[in-house]
Amino acid sequence: MQLRELTMRDEIAYKNYKNSWKEKMVPTSSFTNQTFPDFVQKLKDDKLNKDGKFVPAETLFLFFNDVIVGSVQIRYDLTKNLMIEGGHIGYGVSPDFRGLGYGNKLLELGLKKLREKGIRKAVLTCNSSNENSKKIILKNHGVLDASYTIEDQVKERYLINITS
Repeated sequence: MQLRELTMRDEIAYKNYKNSWKEKMVPTSSFTNQTFPDFVQKLKDDKLNKDGKFVPAETLFLFFNDVIVGSVQIRYDLTKNLMIEGGHIGYGVSPDFRGLGYGNKLLELGLKKLREKGIRKAVLTCNSSNENSKKIILKNHGVLDASYTIEDQVKERYLINITS
């Protein structure tokens, strides 16, 4: 298992990953209608926040036997909006690989990346109806911080202390 950035050699694996999603792909930065080379460049630019529209973010992909099983976006800063919806980490597992522990692995690795950047408290959000995501967050020592409604959906915000 390897968590890493996409390279130009990953085009077929990425297309297979993208096609495996029946619903909205998570994290959303994994979805694009750009050419694959432009998408790979966009992900590099996102790390530096070149366009200044978003916070610096890194999108990484979890490979198992040369197949992408999931992805994680790690945001190294938070805006007011990200405090409400999005948080520091967004992750998603291909529908073909759910229930196998990959979501937990993505969050663990995302938290490790935040810790390496000196961030000591991670903010995560999810829909209150997303029981699988809540289990993953709680397994990683998430503590419910707030519950609120956005556009008729109840959202929850969790905090995870990542000092150790």
